[in-house]
Amino acid sequence: MFNVVYSGYRDRVCYPERNVVREWLSEFAYRTPVYWWVFLLAGAATVLITILTVSYQSWKAASVNLIGTLGGE
Repeated sequence: MFNVVYSGYRDRVCYPERNVVREWLSEFAYRTPVYWWVFLLAGAATVLITILTVSYQSWKAASVNLIGTLGGE
């Protein structure tokens, strides 16, 4: 099951960007390989940072003392 989902993600997301980067890099004199796992790693890092940021902001908002905040109005 995981392989099917993973393969579908890789086919739809990683390959188009990989082809764009590969085409762009083909114009240069020096070649460098473009691996699919670099794009997967970048996506995973983005998702992780997003989850951590939203969790921190939610925790911060939930831990505010509402009575003390509204008492000054």
